[in-house]
Amino acid sequence: MDSLWTAWPYLSEEWGTQLEAARQDMAGLCRALSGVVTVKLLVRREDSARARVLVGDSVVCVHETYGDTWLRDTGPLFLQDATGARRTLGFGFNGWGGKYLFDGDLGLAQRVARAEGTRFTQESLILEGGAVEVDGEGTAIVTEQCLLNPNRNPGVDRSAWVGFFRRWMGVEKIIWLKNGLHFDHTDGHVDNVARFVAPGLVVCSEPGGDRHNRDVHAEVMRGLRGARDARGRRLEVVGVPAPSGVSSTFDHSPMPANYLNFVIANGTVCVPTFGVREDAKALDVLQKAMPGRKVVGLPARGLLHGGGAFHCVTQPVFSRDQQP
Repeated sequence: MDSLWTAWPYLSEEWGTQLEAARQDMAGLCRALSGVVTVKLLVRREDSARARVLVGDSVVCVHETYGDTWLRDTGPLFLQDATGARRTLGFGFNGWGGKYLFDGDLGLAQRVARAEGTRFTQESLILEGGAVEVDGEGTAIVTEQCLLNPNRNPGVDRSAWVGFFRRWMGVEKIIWLKNGLHFDHTDGHVDNVARFVAPGLVVCSEPGGDRHNRDVHAEVMRGLRGARDARGRRLEVVGVPAPSGVSSTFDHSPMPANYLNFVIANGTVCVPTFGVREDAKALDVLQKAMPGRKVVGLPARGLLHGGGAFHCVTQPVFSRDQQP
């Protein structure tokens, strides 16, 4: 991985009284990642001094117009073409089905691509990066709840998505799960329920600790265990404990907490933690599932108040000889 983009939280509409906590979580992530990859942080000029104090001198601060912090969904997708040259794709974005759309969200993908000096292609179809998980060998995992939701692309069916993913990413096999987490405003992003940690090896949450999502976790695990990837392999599925009792500071409502919204960067894995009893066991399970990488747990409860965690806020840039 060449570099990794993220963005400084500033929207009071998202975090309210938890804005400072979200910033502390983001700073912790930036400090951890800056030791292994070049971190490029979108930040408003008026926030630069405070951000610099928290993130340290190794992070590259970029002054660019942006709205939401969730660059996985508003930023571009960095790919390679058949010659190995880097290219970027941007997709339509409608605020997760018309829920949240802030000034600066639209057009951000092109602005980031321009800052990277890469060839940019804009697709009209609405797609968020957190809605698709790929293994780099032709397999993608998605949820029906998100990709077939009429609040995104009415009339676009499974067969159409197969064609789109083949053209964009070289995907030959889509594994369709039914639903994502309850209380998740993204309408079921897959990066909260299932992640590849290697081709043929996927992690998901065990039905257990999170009583609100036991049925979802059980359904996801069944779906993955019955699936084969693009190369015909039956998936090896590792269950990760689900965090229990993670609720909003605002109204004590459940939040879509999970340990799967981690980000992998050059051998380091930053995993969101929430100060609950399952944290240590989840980190241990993930470390065993990724023995060649260093798994690091970082606080993310403040960031989660805005709707996501570490995978959601990051967008990686790959060099010509690397695969996403």
